[in-house]
Amino acid sequence: MKKLLFALCVVWLINPATFAQSNANVIGSKYTLDSKVLGKSKEIQVYLPDSYQKSKEKYAVLYVIDGQWYFPLSVGVLKMLTQFKGASITPEFIIVSIVNAEARQRYRLLVGQKPKYQQFIEQELIPMIEGKFRTSKDRFLFGWQFAGSFALRVMGTHPSLFSACFAADPYPLMTKFDTDVKDLYKALPQVKRANNLMCFYVGEPGETVKEGADYLNNFLVKMNAKEKGIQWEHQDLAGEEHRSTPFAALYRGLKRYYHNYPALVLHSFAEYKQKGGLAYIRNYYKERATRFGFKPEVGGWTLFTLVRSAARANQFEQYQQLMKDFESENFIGKIRLSRALQVLNVYMSHQQPANALKYYKKLEEKNADSPRLHNAMGDAYFALKDHSKAKVCYEKAVELGTNQKDRRLSVYKKNLAKVAKDK
Repeated sequence: MKKLLFALCVVWLINPATFAQSNANVIGSKYTLDSKVLGKSKEIQVYLPDSYQKSKEKYAVLYVIDGQWYFPLSVGVLKMLTQFKGASITPEFIIVSIVNAEARQRYRLLVGQKPKYQQFIEQELIPMIEGKFRTSKDRFLFGWQFAGSFALRVMGTHPSLFSACFAADPYPLMTKFDTDVKDLYKALPQVKRANNLMCFYVGEPGETVKEGADYLNNFLVKMNAKEKGIQWEHQDLAGEEHRSTPFAALYRGLKRYYHNYPALVLHSFAEYKQKGGLAYIRNYYKERATRFGFKPEVGGWTLFTLVRSAARANQFEQYQQLMKDFESENFIGKIRLSRALQVLNVYMSHQQPANALKYYKKLEEKNADSPRLHNAMGDAYFALKDHSKAKVCYEKAVELGTNQKDRRLSVYKKNLAKVAKDK
């Protein structure tokens, strides 16, 4: 052991660069905002999404209270929600965090000086951000604990300031814990018309937090808040404790706000029927297009996952019904060829080559250079005992497969030999 330690020390002395520190991993940018409202300077952290510099688009802004803790977490949530290009759960957005480094100052601002802190955000921070960056009309506010209660208060007393708030383990939410909370319950019934979302999530055990969240939820129900345009989501976060709620709350809240942004996925035939079938799917994509500017056409992925689920469950009647329903949507033409062949192979495995062949011919119009498609067509003709046409298809598959160095070439040759032998 002593020899090993000596050797490591020698390596370090000879080549210290081996263990040299790399460049710092910096997330976003820091700004200082001299606040007249608060009478002091506030540190502001800003993260611009990857596409910002290459785009002229406007972006929603997530305002995060307590950036000293939750700025990196918020960036991580953004990355998780948008990591798969073409399959994002939300669009990209700007993240702005307010640093409250001193515990006493944080408590004083979020509990004792709530109106002043709200004034700072509304009159100084938001104008600064919207004057400096390309922002859309969508603004979100996130907070944990006291900051969660503050965020909900902002939504009640000034419902037009933010599109949504996401509160993790918000406390306090009852006047017996903080008399200032009465402002929230006084303001909510006075809202004439809103179009926003309040999300509050509670971990366990958190008895006083849960009591307050339940109280707010019941209050919103009794006042028929939805009739005023106030949407809300209240959930208990099983398995999460007080300090672990922020990630789950922020992730769920953003996902809830952008509930119809991703391509629709229905997980079973029963869900498809229960929600209204193809009419429901078409309406989803129509509303999605209106809200986010996407094309209104039904996505092929939505249809494919439903048909695939029926096939995997070996529910051939459901599979047939879905294929019939989706024919008007040109389902097979919307998905990539490999998926189309996977779907149509179900017809072949259930001895219905004629139905498969009908779709193969449509696919051939745009995929005439696919050896795999010609091989599948050969299989269908062979099953129909039309060996002459099967031979033509297999020959074409071998020709294309040879030119393209297709890894399935040996299969194509074997099928061609099979036709010659049967003939």
